[in-house]
Amino acid sequence: MNMFQEVLRTRAFENGCYLVAANKVGQEGGWTFGGSSLIAAPNGAILQSADGQSEALLVADIDRTQVDEARIAYPSRRDRRPDLYQSLVKEADANL
Repeated sequence: MNMFQEVLRTRAFENGCYLVAANKVGQEGGWTFGGSSLIAAPNGAILQSADGQSEALLVADIDRTQVDEARIAYPSRRDRRPDLYQSLVKEADANL
């Protein structure tokens, strides 16, 4: 597993949601692209992944109950403070 996939698995887990990520594979304009597209479950498990060597079409079944279960097991949204975010955004906008 590569860092790209590990980061995406973590995002799926911490947000308690399915995550679908597409990444270009091969070379273009002197750049090499790593591929490794994937579909991750709300618990961070990789449901499907590309090999990183060739183009691929990934398909996976999703189950809405897994979202609910993941959010109960790791309730990260419980600690959100939107009231604080708004003041930070206003302050940043004022400094533009």
